[in-house]
Amino acid sequence: MSTRLVRKKNIVILGMAKNGSQALKQLAFNNDEWEVVECPPHYTKESCPEGLELQKNMWLNKDVTLYIPIRDEWEREISWLVEWIRGEWVKTGKHFSEHHIEELGSFVEDKFHRKEGSEQFLPILDNSYKNKEEISYFFKNIFLNKEWNGCTVKFFDLKYLSNKFCEFINEDTSNIPVYNALVHNSVKIKIKENMPEDVNLMRIFYKDEWKNTYNNLEKPLWDRMRDTKYWLHL
Repeated sequence: MSTRLVRKKNIVILGMAKNGSQALKQLAFNNDEWEVVECPPHYTKESCPEGLELQKNMWLNKDVTLYIPIRDEWEREISWLVEWIRGEWVKTGKHFSEHHIEELGSFVEDKFHRKEGSEQFLPILDNSYKNKEEISYFFKNIFLNKEWNGCTVKFFDLKYLSNKFCEFINEDTSNIPVYNALVHNSVKIKIKENMPEDVNLMRIFYKDEWKNTYNNLEKPLWDRMRDTKYWLHL
């Protein structure tokens, strides 16, 4: 899924997959003052010249504020997992009628029918923040760099994207909808209801390497980020 940069004058918002990317796309559709640039992963000057130029100007412009909606890595991984199972369900050719919704429950349970001690197989793809070029740039060039003289970076809680953040930037809250959210999708709700509890899901199905990185590095890092100047409290 693509990374999206949405801009209005000196305000730039970074939308990553599972971090408000679709909702931010709607912002540009609903308001001509905003422009959006969609770029594929690891884009180059040839594949996405607009994105490369926007990034260059964005990082180095001290008048720009880059806002990045963020969420806990585990919540993000659950969202990816639900999306994956939904895709597997679609491959069966079943429709989303009430009858098939009940079958969906059994389908999900079968997906996770594994014995304790079985070889862990998740995540299927490692979509953590450490693999995002923009996040990598922030830590390499801006974080704790007292000499940084480019843009201002502010992370904020994704759950505030469609409400408090809109109000903060003086934008109508209807322009950034709660888009494709789990709580608004009956199929995804059914999938989540029939998945193992988080504690068992993490213990039984997730690879130790992923769990150790999340528990010992990524979660503590983002928890502490909330106490830094790089966090926007809404």
